[in-house]
Parts: sequence; C-alpha cells; structure tokens
Amino acid sequence: MGMEVKRNTFATDAINDLEIRVAVASVEVRSSEDALIRVEAENLQDMDYTCEVRNQKLVVIYGLEGRKHLVNFNLKEAEIILYLPQGKTFEHIELEIGAGSINMKDVPVLCKDMEAEIGAGKWRVAYLKVSERLDLQIGAGEVKMKSATVGTLNLECGVGSYMYKGCVTKDIKVDCGVGNCKFELENKESDFNYDVFCALGNVKINKSSIRCMGSKKIYSDRKAKGTATLKCGLGNIELDTNEKEEKGKVALEK
Repeated sequence: MGMEVKRNTFATDAINDLEIRVAVASVEVRSSEDALIRVEAENLQDMDYTCEVRNQKLVVIYGLEGRKHLVNFNLKEAEIILYLPQGKTFEHIELEIGAGSINMKDVPVLCKDMEAEIGAGKWRVAYLKVSERLDLQIGAGEVKMKSATVGTLNLECGVGSYMYKGCVTKDIKVDCGVGNCKFELENKESDFNYDVFCALGNVKINKSSIRCMGSKKIYSDRKAKGTATLKCGLGNIELDTNEKEEKGKVALEK
C-alpha cells in the first residue's frame, strides 16, 4: 500500500456508534472543520484495513480481522486520524488497541457507554465524557485521562498503569493485579462508600494506607453517591479526592 492515503467521509447524523480496533498503529482524534466525520489512514502495511458504516456504527479496523499478519517494524508506523465535529455524541464506543497508541486529547469525546481494551499500547484522553458506564481493561499498557467525567467506572489492570483525573458520578470498581492505578477525583471523600480488598499490594485513600489482608469496608456517615470497590493484588491503588472529610467523618468497620 506504500504511502497511499485512504480517505473516507461520513454524514454525522448517520452514525450512532463508534468502533476502533487496531493491532499496531497510531490513532489520533481531531476536531473536524465542518459537520462531517472523516477518517484518514496512511503508511498502512499489508494488513486488513476496514473503514465503513455497519448498522449506524462507524467501524475502523486495522490488522485484527481475518488472517494473522507479521508486522514489519522497519517501516513507518501506520497512522489513522479520525476527525469528529465538536459536540458529536455517540451511544456506544468500542476501542481495542494492541501495541499502538490512541490520542484523544485535542477534541472532547462524548458517549453514553464505552468499552476499551488496551493491550501493550498507550491511550491519552482529555475531556472524555461517558454519561453511563466505562469498562476498561489494561494489559501491559498505559492509560492517562484528565478532565474526565464518567458515570460508572469499571477498571481491570494487569501489569500496566492507569491515571484518572476528573469526576465519577456513580460507582468505581478497580481490580488491580501488579500494576499501578491512581485517581485524582473532583469528588468529595463522602461521595463514596469504600469496599477494599488487599492481598500483598497497597491501597491508599487520601494518602492514608488501608492495610488489610482481606476485605475492609469504609462507610461515610453521609449519603454516598456510589461505592468505590478497590481490589489490589500485588500492585498499588491510590485514590485522592479534592475535598476530604473532617476527622471522624469516615468510620472503619472492624
């Protein structure tokens, strides 16, 4: 395919969902200059590439369908650019990144639900807004989110790392193996009840270590918005809120 640039243009109103799945590529989301959705791809190797609409879902797949492929790392990395109009809101977004990267820092990405799987790649995102549920799986990859707003956040992290800066309006569920997960929340400490399970790892809530070989529950004496379930194997989980409770406001269940 060489240096050929593939270009596709779609009517925004015809698309409700988005699916991006790539094996090895650099994916970037940028702001569209008009009301259309555009996709550009270049430096594609001899791997399957799909860019089409299926039942009101925009599907962009590179190297994950059909036969297996051998990636030539001596060639320039494939680049896929998705141009979105400002304010476009999707019902559902699916992301799967193998060893590549995805950059969503330049334009807010808005949706109702999102599923993301980051293998050994990297995902950078700013101003993400998921009104209902975000399900995220990280293998050995690295994910950084800032100025995010998520309803329910469900995270599984193997040996990778995760940084979340923003607000969670409902529940948080974290299952951390040997990786590192850090949250800087624009929430009150009392927005959550806490259910902590720790094996040989470390869990900190507002700089205080929660030491337990097993499960420990922490309740707010105010009506919480949700529950933060923090399960840690050999890794580290740090959760900080921008408004901490006064001494005695949080009670530990013995």
